[in-house]
Amino acid sequence: MDDVIKDVEKFSALSEPDIEGVTTAIENVVQGYLAEGKIVRLGKLGVFYPTLSSSPADTVSLVSSNSIKKIGVRYRPGARILSSMRDAGFQKVSDK
Repeated sequence: MDDVIKDVEKFSALSEPDIEGVTTAIENVVQGYLAEGKIVRLGKLGVFYPTLSSSPADTVSLVSSNSIKKIGVRYRPGARILSSMRDAGFQKVSDK
């Protein structure tokens, strides 16, 4: 993350500590929203959304937090990020 912060500093009027503070704040806010089950839209950066899988249950009364088997977070990049990945040049790295 240090490299990202230093690179962002080059493109903004913010100092390195300011950028680090903002990224920490965004991280905390995103964590809170995801914990509440909310989708987090970060503009051109993309979308984060919570996921979970659970054990099947025959009735609603059998469903509880113990039914949850796996939790996670998915990321869907913005169009500009996807475009830059499509336009990136790729080449095979030789075997060593």
